[in-house]
Amino acid sequence: MRFETFIQCRLGEPITAVKLFRDELFIGSISGYIGRYSNRTRAVEYFPNCHPELIRDLYVFGNEVFACVGDEFIACHNINDLTSYHVIHYDEFRHKDLLCGNYFSMINYGKEAKGVVALLALFPTTNTERLSKLISA
Repeated sequence: MRFETFIQCRLGEPITAVKLFRDELFIGSISGYIGRYSNRTRAVEYFPNCHPELIRDLYVFGNEVFACVGDEFIACHNINDLTSYHVIHYDEFRHKDLLCGNYFSMINYGKEAKGVVALLALFPTTNTERLSKLISA
């Protein structure tokens, strides 16, 4: 193994998710962008659709890249046609609980499920202002 290169990303755009797949590197950012770095072309190509929240995790399966978009949904992008994607919601889940900073935190292939599985993690908030508003309501 040897060092190949630095990858130039969008200025001021922290990377929040990274996934290696064959000779490509997929990246997700804090502002909802997804990019693909190709080892062959040595360039980053950004998917034209920006999501409303940060990309928590990525998973590539076949010709699709799955992205956990904040606590909103899973976006399933076609790798060959970067402009097309569909959204997968978990039943009636919507982020509304004031006591939890909830979000999808991991996505992977599940052998028993025979498909892509997303893990929803729930973490209590430490924001005392939000807690006091909820208690006084």
